[in-house]
Amino acid sequence: MLGHVVWDWNGTLLDDTDLIVACARAVSERFGVRELDRQRWRRIARRPMRATYEVLAGRALTDTEWQGVQHDWFALYRAGFAQAALAPDALGALRAVQRRGLTQSVVSMTPEDQLAPQVESRGVAIFLSGLAGTNPSARAGSGNSKCAILRAHLDGLGLRPSQTVVIGDNPDDAVTARAVGTAAILVPTGDAARSRLAATGFPVAANLSAAIAMLDADAANLMALAAGAGSAGTDGFRDPPLGS
Repeated sequence: MLGHVVWDWNGTLLDDTDLIVACARAVSERFGVRELDRQRWRRIARRPMRATYEVLAGRALTDTEWQGVQHDWFALYRAGFAQAALAPDALGALRAVQRRGLTQSVVSMTPEDQLAPQVESRGVAIFLSGLAGTNPSARAGSGNSKCAILRAHLDGLGLRPSQTVVIGDNPDDAVTARAVGTAAILVPTGDAARSRLAATGFPVAANLSAAIAMLDADAANLMALAAGAGSAGTDGFRDPPLGS
Protein backbone atom coordinates (compact mmCIF):
# COMPACT_ATOMS: atom_id res chain seq x y z
CA MET A 1 0.00 0.00 0.00
CA LEU A 2 1.34 3.41 -0.99
CA GLY A 3 2.15 5.57 2.02
CA HIS A 4 4.80 8.13 1.06
CA VAL A 5 5.82 10.34 -1.88
CA VAL A 6 9.41 11.50 -2.32
CA TRP A 7 9.70 14.55 -4.55
CA ASP A 8 12.77 15.61 -6.45
CA TRP A 9 13.36 19.35 -6.21
CA ASN A 10 15.19 20.90 -9.18
CA GLY A 11 13.21 20.54 -12.38
CA THR A 12 10.35 18.77 -10.60
CA LEU A 13 8.73 20.87 -7.87
CA LEU A 14 10.97 23.82 -8.75
CA ASP A 15 10.80 25.11 -12.33
CA ASP A 16 14.45 26.15 -12.54
CA THR A 17 15.70 24.44 -15.70
CA ASP A 18 16.17 27.72 -17.57
CA LEU A 19 18.25 29.05 -14.67
CA ILE A 20 20.27 25.83 -14.54
CA VAL A 21 21.03 26.08 -18.27
CA ALA A 22 21.97 29.76 -17.99
CA CYS A 23 24.43 28.97 -15.19
CA ALA A 24 25.84 26.02 -17.15
CA ARG A 25 26.29 28.22 -20.22
CA ALA A 26 28.13 30.85 -18.21
CA VAL A 27 30.57 28.48 -16.50
CA SER A 28 31.20 26.62 -19.77
CA GLU A 29 32.46 29.72 -21.54
CA ARG A 30 35.89 28.87 -20.11
CA PHE A 31 35.84 25.81 -22.37
CA GLY A 32 34.92 27.82 -25.45
CA VAL A 33 31.21 27.03 -25.27
CA ARG A 34 29.24 29.99 -26.59
CA GLU A 35 25.82 28.45 -27.16
CA LEU A 36 23.92 26.09 -24.89
CA ASP A 37 20.14 25.99 -25.01
CA ARG A 38 17.55 23.98 -23.10
CA GLN A 39 17.16 21.44 -25.90
CA ARG A 40 20.84 20.55 -26.01
CA TRP A 41 21.05 20.50 -22.21
CA ARG A 42 18.19 17.99 -22.04
CA ARG A 43 20.11 15.74 -24.43
CA ILE A 44 23.44 15.75 -22.61
CA ALA A 45 22.71 16.32 -18.88
CA ARG A 46 23.74 13.22 -16.92
CA ARG A 47 24.78 12.08 -13.47
CA PRO A 48 27.41 12.43 -12.29
CA MET A 49 27.16 16.03 -13.49
CA ARG A 50 30.90 16.22 -14.06
CA ALA A 51 30.40 14.00 -17.11
CA THR A 52 28.04 16.58 -18.62
CA TYR A 53 30.65 19.31 -18.39
CA GLU A 54 33.26 17.02 -19.87
CA VAL A 55 31.00 16.66 -22.91
CA LEU A 56 30.74 20.44 -23.13
CA ALA A 57 34.51 20.82 -22.74
CA GLY A 58 35.23 18.01 -25.19
CA ARG A 59 37.72 16.43 -22.78
CA ALA A 60 38.19 15.17 -19.24
CA LEU A 61 38.34 17.84 -16.56
CA THR A 62 40.98 18.02 -13.89
CA ASP A 63 39.81 17.99 -10.28
CA THR A 64 40.80 21.65 -10.00
CA GLU A 65 38.76 22.56 -13.07
CA TRP A 66 35.74 20.68 -11.79
CA GLN A 67 35.96 22.36 -8.39
CA GLY A 68 36.05 25.71 -10.17
CA VAL A 69 32.98 24.84 -12.25
CA GLN A 70 31.06 23.80 -9.15
CA HIS A 71 32.06 26.88 -7.18
CA ASP A 72 31.12 29.30 -9.95
CA TRP A 73 27.91 27.46 -10.89
CA PHE A 74 26.54 27.53 -7.35
CA ALA A 75 27.45 31.22 -7.00
CA LEU A 76 25.54 32.04 -10.20
CA TYR A 77 22.60 29.86 -9.18
CA ARG A 78 22.30 31.49 -5.77
CA ALA A 79 22.43 34.93 -7.40
CA GLY A 80 19.64 34.01 -9.81
CA PHE A 81 17.49 31.86 -7.53
CA ALA A 82 14.87 34.56 -6.99
CA GLN A 83 13.74 34.14 -10.61
CA ALA A 84 13.01 30.41 -10.18
CA ALA A 85 9.36 29.76 -9.38
CA LEU A 86 7.61 26.56 -8.40
CA ALA A 87 6.20 24.46 -11.21
CA PRO A 88 2.70 25.77 -12.05
CA ASP A 89 1.01 22.69 -10.58
CA ALA A 90 3.43 22.08 -7.70
CA LEU A 91 1.33 23.41 -4.84
CA GLY A 92 -1.77 21.71 -6.21
CA ALA A 93 0.11 18.42 -6.38
CA LEU A 94 1.43 18.79 -2.83
CA ARG A 95 -2.07 19.53 -1.57
CA ALA A 96 -3.46 16.56 -3.49
CA VAL A 97 -0.96 14.21 -1.84
CA GLN A 98 -1.83 15.67 1.54
CA ARG A 99 -5.57 15.17 0.92
CA ARG A 100 -4.93 11.52 0.16
CA GLY A 101 -3.47 11.05 3.63
CA LEU A 102 0.03 10.32 2.33
CA THR A 103 3.21 11.75 3.79
CA GLN A 104 5.73 13.45 1.52
CA SER A 105 9.31 14.69 1.52
CA VAL A 106 11.99 16.11 -0.77
CA VAL A 107 15.26 14.40 -1.68
CA SER A 108 17.69 16.30 -3.87
CA MET A 109 21.29 16.47 -5.02
CA THR A 110 21.30 20.11 -3.91
CA PRO A 111 23.51 20.65 -0.85
CA GLU A 112 21.22 20.32 2.15
CA ASP A 113 22.29 23.63 3.69
CA GLN A 114 21.02 25.31 0.50
CA LEU A 115 18.05 23.01 -0.07
CA ALA A 116 16.34 23.71 3.26
CA PRO A 117 16.06 27.51 2.81
CA GLN A 118 15.06 27.09 -0.85
CA VAL A 119 12.20 24.78 0.07
CA GLU A 120 11.14 27.05 2.93
CA SER A 121 11.20 30.17 0.74
CA ARG A 122 8.81 28.63 -1.77
CA GLY A 123 6.20 27.63 0.82
CA VAL A 124 6.77 23.90 0.39
CA ALA A 125 8.15 22.97 3.81
CA ILE A 126 4.72 22.96 5.47
CA PHE A 127 3.73 19.92 3.38
CA LEU A 128 6.81 17.86 4.20
CA SER A 129 7.77 15.33 6.84
CA GLY A 130 11.44 15.82 5.96
CA LEU A 131 14.02 16.65 3.33
CA ALA A 132 17.50 15.47 2.43
CA GLY A 133 20.29 16.80 0.23
CA THR A 134 23.98 16.29 -0.24
CA ASN A 135 26.69 17.05 2.30
CA PRO A 136 29.32 19.24 0.58
CA SER A 137 31.93 18.42 3.23
CA ALA A 138 31.60 14.65 2.81
CA ARG A 139 34.28 12.74 0.95
CA ALA A 140 33.41 11.50 -2.52
CA GLY A 141 31.75 8.12 -2.35
CA SER A 142 30.87 8.49 1.33
CA GLY A 143 27.10 8.60 1.02
CA ASN A 144 26.51 11.52 -1.33
CA SER A 145 24.96 9.50 -4.13
CA LYS A 146 21.23 9.98 -4.50
CA CYS A 147 20.74 6.26 -3.81
CA ALA A 148 22.57 6.54 -0.48
CA ILE A 149 20.77 9.77 0.42
CA LEU A 150 17.32 8.32 -0.32
CA ARG A 151 18.03 5.07 1.52
CA ALA A 152 19.22 6.93 4.63
CA HIS A 153 16.31 9.36 4.39
CA LEU A 154 13.68 6.62 4.33
CA ASP A 155 15.43 4.78 7.16
CA GLY A 156 15.43 7.95 9.22
CA LEU A 157 11.70 8.44 8.69
CA GLY A 158 10.97 4.78 9.41
CA LEU A 159 9.48 4.25 5.94
CA ARG A 160 9.49 1.17 3.76
CA PRO A 161 10.80 1.62 0.21
CA SER A 162 8.13 -0.78 -1.04
CA GLN A 163 5.45 1.69 0.10
CA THR A 164 7.16 4.74 -1.41
CA VAL A 165 7.06 6.39 -4.83
CA VAL A 166 9.69 8.82 -6.13
CA ILE A 167 8.52 11.57 -8.49
CA GLY A 168 11.36 13.16 -10.46
CA ASP A 169 12.51 14.56 -13.78
CA ASN A 170 15.73 12.70 -14.45
CA PRO A 171 16.75 9.15 -15.42
CA ASP A 172 18.88 9.21 -12.27
CA ASP A 173 15.65 9.26 -10.26
CA ALA A 174 14.72 5.97 -11.94
CA VAL A 175 18.13 4.48 -11.20
CA THR A 176 17.79 5.61 -7.57
CA ALA A 177 14.27 4.20 -7.20
CA ARG A 178 15.29 0.87 -8.69
CA ALA A 179 18.34 0.58 -6.45
CA VAL A 180 16.52 1.50 -3.24
CA GLY A 181 13.36 -0.47 -4.01
CA THR A 182 10.76 2.25 -4.45
CA ALA A 183 8.34 2.91 -7.29
CA ALA A 184 8.87 5.95 -9.52
CA ILE A 185 6.91 8.29 -11.75
CA LEU A 186 8.94 10.51 -14.06
CA VAL A 187 7.98 13.89 -15.49
CA PRO A 188 9.60 15.54 -18.56
CA THR A 189 9.71 18.95 -16.91
CA GLY A 190 13.42 19.36 -16.24
CA ASP A 191 16.75 17.88 -17.26
CA ALA A 192 15.62 15.09 -19.58
CA ALA A 193 13.41 14.64 -22.62
CA ARG A 194 10.46 12.26 -22.43
CA SER A 195 12.20 9.64 -24.60
CA ARG A 196 15.07 9.32 -22.13
CA LEU A 197 12.64 8.96 -19.24
CA ALA A 198 10.52 6.35 -21.02
CA ALA A 199 13.63 4.28 -21.68
CA THR A 200 13.98 3.66 -17.92
CA GLY A 201 10.87 1.45 -17.88
CA PHE A 202 9.11 3.55 -15.27
CA PRO A 203 5.85 5.38 -16.10
CA VAL A 204 6.11 8.93 -17.42
CA ALA A 205 3.46 11.56 -16.64
CA ALA A 206 3.09 14.81 -18.56
CA ASN A 207 3.33 16.96 -15.43
CA LEU A 208 2.90 16.84 -11.67
CA SER A 209 -0.89 16.87 -11.82
CA ALA A 210 -0.83 13.89 -14.16
CA ALA A 211 1.60 12.13 -11.84
CA ILE A 212 -0.86 12.49 -8.96
CA ALA A 213 -3.66 11.12 -11.14
CA MET A 214 -1.40 8.17 -11.90
CA LEU A 215 -1.06 7.49 -8.18
CA ASP A 216 -4.80 6.90 -8.05
CA ALA A 217 -5.18 5.01 -11.31
CA ASP A 218 -2.10 2.81 -11.16
CA ALA A 219 -1.26 2.48 -7.45
CA ALA A 220 -1.27 -1.33 -7.58
CA ASN A 221 1.05 -1.42 -10.60
CA LEU A 222 3.35 1.18 -9.04
CA MET A 223 3.69 -0.86 -5.87
CA ALA A 224 4.34 -3.98 -7.93
CA LEU A 225 7.19 -2.11 -9.61
CA ALA A 226 8.54 -1.14 -6.20
CA ALA A 227 8.35 -4.73 -4.95
CA GLY A 228 10.58 -5.87 -7.80
CA ALA A 229 12.85 -2.86 -7.91
CA GLY A 230 15.09 -3.50 -4.93
CA SER A 231 16.28 -6.84 -6.25
CA ALA A 232 16.96 -5.43 -9.72
CA GLY A 233 19.90 -3.24 -8.75
CA THR A 234 20.76 -0.45 -11.18
CA ASP A 235 21.55 -2.60 -14.18
CA GLY A 236 18.11 -2.44 -15.74
CA PHE A 237 18.77 0.97 -17.33
CA ARG A 238 21.68 2.84 -18.77
CA ASP A 239 21.33 6.33 -20.17
CA PRO A 240 22.34 6.55 -23.84
CA PRO A 241 26.01 7.37 -24.50
CA LEU A 242 26.90 11.00 -23.96
CA GLY A 243 26.93 13.13 -27.06
CA SER A 244 26.47 16.67 -28.17
